[in-house]
Amino acid sequence: MTLTIRDKEIESMAERLRAATNAASVEDVVRRALRNELAKTEAEPMAVSVEDRRAFLKAFRADLAANAQRNAPFDMKAFSDELWGDA
Repeated sequence: MTLTIRDKEIESMAERLRAATNAASVEDVVRRALRNELAKTEAEPMAVSVEDRRAFLKAFRADLAANAQRNAPFDMKAFSDELWGDA
């Protein structure tokens, strides 16, 4: 697959980086940049693990089901007071 850079700004940045790093070609600059980004991305742990997300969603669904069955009218004032710490 051939990579074609059509954006003038990107082309300019790649050429500037090639000159600054004495790389043989823009292809080498792009390769290095992609490798660096992949290494950085793969090294960073996810902010929230998949297990934590699943546990949150399970608890959220259970809470949603429990509240849906109670069929009580919603008290906006009490809700707002609780949000603002006025309760």
